[in-house]
Amino acid sequence: MAFRRTSCGTFSCPAGTAPTPMTRSEESEVEVSAAACCRCSASNQVRDRSKEPVLVCVVCPAGRAAKNDECHACTEGYAPEGASECAACPTGEVPNHGRSDCTPCAPGEYADGETCRLCRFPRFLNGNNCIWWHLPMIVLLLLFCSALVFLGHRIAKRRRRRWTESREEE
Repeated sequence: MAFRRTSCGTFSCPAGTAPTPMTRSEESEVEVSAAACCRCSASNQVRDRSKEPVLVCVVCPAGRAAKNDECHACTEGYAPEGASECAACPTGEVPNHGRSDCTPCAPGEYADGETCRLCRFPRFLNGNNCIWWHLPMIVLLLLFCSALVFLGHRIAKRRRRRWTESREEE
């Protein structure tokens, strides 16, 4: 009597897992078990390889994100516990040392990528941007000069009108 060999194609994956896509040649080479035939179905979970051949799905610790069935450390941004991907910090914040959360920059500092930097003279802090202070000063100076020219023109016009009126009276 011949027995049919069990394969991953006929294996029933436990709840919370899904079949691992395999070719027929790959399927014939693996030992049939939940760890070999199934994968964690939640995007924020990875298999605990120390428990094989049993498939145990775990979430990645803070500062790491699930990718290709492994927990990878975030190289940019942060990841809270159980994250499926690393995320960028909000404006004005940088990742903490363990990359598990974001920390706001101190007053007078701005977020420059992954670090907080002090905004020093001749620059000033505008939101989360450290900008050259001369630029706003130039704009203010131009507005002031425009106002002076306008007022000077009006004063000269009044003087001309008074002079013309005084000559007409004579």
